[in-house]
Amino acid sequence: PPPPAGGHTSGGRGGPPAPREVERLETMVGRIRDGAVGFKTSPPAPGFYEDFVRLATGGAPYPVACLTPVAGELRRSQPSPPDTGILFQFLTNRPSLPSGETFPIGEWLTVHYTTDISRPQAIEAWDENDNGVPDLLDRIQWAAERFFNVAIREFRFQAPVAPDRAPIEIFLLPLPDPIRGVTIPGEVKTDSSGTHSMILLDPEKLSRPGNMGSVAHQLAHALQFSYSALLPAWWQEATAVWLEKEVTNDIHSHSNSVAARLRSPHISLATDRVDLMPGGYLWPLFLVESHGNDPALIRALWEEAAGPQPGSLLEIFDRILIGSFGDSFRESFLKFAIWNTYTGKKDDGFHYRFGAHLPDPALPPVYDSFPSVARPADTYLEPLGTRLVRLEGRAAKGGLEFHLYGQEGSHLQVNALIFEPEQPDRPYFLEIPLNEMNRGELRLPWDALSQVTIFIQNLDWRNDGKNRIGFTALSDPSYPFTLARIGARPEKGQMVLEWSTSNEQDLLGWNLYRSSDPTRGFSPINSLLLPGGGDSHDVTNYLFLDDTVRPGEQVYYYLEGITLAGYGRRSHIIGTRSLPRANTRSPGLLQVPPN
Repeated sequence: PPPPAGGHTSGGRGGPPAPREVERLETMVGRIRDGAVGFKTSPPAPGFYEDFVRLATGGAPYPVACLTPVAGELRRSQPSPPDTGILFQFLTNRPSLPSGETFPIGEWLTVHYTTDISRPQAIEAWDENDNGVPDLLDRIQWAAERFFNVAIREFRFQAPVAPDRAPIEIFLLPLPDPIRGVTIPGEVKTDSSGTHSMILLDPEKLSRPGNMGSVAHQLAHALQFSYSALLPAWWQEATAVWLEKEVTNDIHSHSNSVAARLRSPHISLATDRVDLMPGGYLWPLFLVESHGNDPALIRALWEEAAGPQPGSLLEIFDRILIGSFGDSFRESFLKFAIWNTYTGKKDDGFHYRFGAHLPDPALPPVYDSFPSVARPADTYLEPLGTRLVRLEGRAAKGGLEFHLYGQEGSHLQVNALIFEPEQPDRPYFLEIPLNEMNRGELRLPWDALSQVTIFIQNLDWRNDGKNRIGFTALSDPSYPFTLARIGARPEKGQMVLEWSTSNEQDLLGWNLYRSSDPTRGFSPINSLLLPGGGDSHDVTNYLFLDDTVRPGEQVYYYLEGITLAGYGRRSHIIGTRSLPRANTRSPGLLQVPPN
């Protein structure tokens, strides 16, 4: 089984984490189905929601502050409206508030509440500004109007209600800890278009500092359901958190789930783990910030999902991204994985706008002794998951060989970031191609590199069991060449450089570097790459004439062999003094056949 990843969130409250088996929506919905017969369906009283959550979790703590993923998955999982009676009726019943007080907010919201202190649903009636409205309702109104201004007027999402429809209803009543709110979608239409939702908010939790964002969060869910109630739960929660943060500018909310998400890149982006869903907001955040900071991209994805033939969400991502920006989901998914390595203390200012305020990224497992084989914990990869592996060379001589073994039939992509000691903040990007058997290899000169980070991504959309990988990392002291000898001798007006190799692998060519003072660096003396012998296990001899050296100058040289992948390995430095120049010849390279 996959190893546990990251901590669990509890909506800012303490308590033990929920067992893994009750964190998944599929398990929760199954429990509700199994226990729905005989469940009371009268108008919900405060204890009703305690019973509902206890049924869904099997008595374990619910891990996050939003119950909407469970309600939305219940609605989405129903094959047709008649089958929703016993499973969904107890959620869609309007709660009973005895005093029947209401507070309209514009034409699109109505808040139901009671100030009867004899009732457990009662809210504080304190009215500090003497406007005849409890202060809590003033705060809810301000939060709702802020949401409307940002989401509807600025971002141009479709208003969640139409002029000929009743406003969205918000009910203020206690909810079990740590739940602050839930949005319950209404009846799904036959064309899968949007629905009319009901929102429940816990007034006692709203009165606590920092919790008013729950208003924007649940309104975001109601806005989603006005497009379509059939969006996958992980995408519902990810975009609701994203929109909540855009409205509230609260970059620290949901930090526990974001940290768990960053620590668990191998778990599917489309996970049904409830504790990881809020942290999934990094995906819509990345999509917006990497594509011109335009929230219209999320709006287009919602609209496409609400279309007559939307297809899978992966197909929707592809259509929108390719049509609007020219890059596919595959390309964006790789960039997303790279962005997630530049958060917190690793932020470089070129990725997430507020990357320094995000939790620290995952620390990939390090392999620094060779040969190495994948540890068992590193061989599990969920669909739409990313496995990171770090190889550290410590300036070892020779080369690195990395071999990947993917399960046949799986859909993988593998890439690498190559870091050099001289430029640790400017890594190079390299794709590792896979053959039809899902095998791939990477070979690099090791002494020129400090580390290599491998990104292994499973592009399968659904879990069909093809989620195992394996890899080995080997050291090859002779890669990309074994230098048998190198020397320089002065002749009149020129320097004769000679070297030979006893082994060459993937060798594209050579560069020669010269310096009169090695402490001040070297400069190349060849304008074009000098061709190499390629792949050979025989002795290959080379000769180069350098006529640009100044007479009587002490000079130093070294060779750099360039591989087919564009990376170099250096030789040791040699030095000698030139003689007075007698004549000039054009520089050139002679390749001498093997002895």
